[in-house]
Amino acid sequence: MITPLGRTYNQNWQAVLDSKCAFTHLPDMFGHCQIGGRLPEYNLPHTSLKSKIHSLAKALAVDCIEDAKIDLVGQSDRDKWRTGCLLANQYGVQEIRHETAGKLRLVKQMPHVVSSAIAMDYEIRGTTGSPAGASVGGMMAIGQAYRLIRDGYMDRMLVGGLDFNCNHNVLPGMDNFGALCRDYNHDPQNAGRPFDVNRSGTILSDGGAFLMLETEEAALKRGAP
Repeated sequence: MITPLGRTYNQNWQAVLDSKCAFTHLPDMFGHCQIGGRLPEYNLPHTSLKSKIHSLAKALAVDCIEDAKIDLVGQSDRDKWRTGCLLANQYGVQEIRHETAGKLRLVKQMPHVVSSAIAMDYEIRGTTGSPAGASVGGMMAIGQAYRLIRDGYMDRMLVGGLDFNCNHNVLPGMDNFGALCRDYNHDPQNAGRPFDVNRSGTILSDGGAFLMLETEEAALKRGAP
């Protein structure tokens, strides 16, 4: 898990216990909404595609796989074909839309390439894709992965969601059709109140989280902690 509150799961959990808020004022955003959860400049790994969304995906994958204590590359050929990867993302790939050169320019703007690149890094050969469902994309990935495992198609799945939303590609556009919070630009700490009578709208954030789902049999076979 990587969010504006922390680079690791433990940092994020401690931030929650400390009642910290991820939302800040974003004065560089034009339009009515100027708040969101912008990701700090964490030390993320470099990738061959040289884009922030791919670096974020790589960092999340490294953390998740280390936490699961599994060697995906060292699996048998059968297990590699029984391992899949579903990583939801939608807007982060648009950061390079203004690039006019480079043979990978188009490829880097395709959401499914985020999960495909991770699959190639870890020799994942099973079902791979990127559910596109905006705010619910990560939950869609988990649901699809669950069904693939339940119905016997896969034994384990690397799943999750990630995105970069607090930029000029996304936030102003969402604000234009009235979906975002507009009343707490100078009080972002108190803006997140979805069930309050004074709620003002959705608040976007950067970040992501990955999970490793697997059958009980597969987990026991590899001696999962």
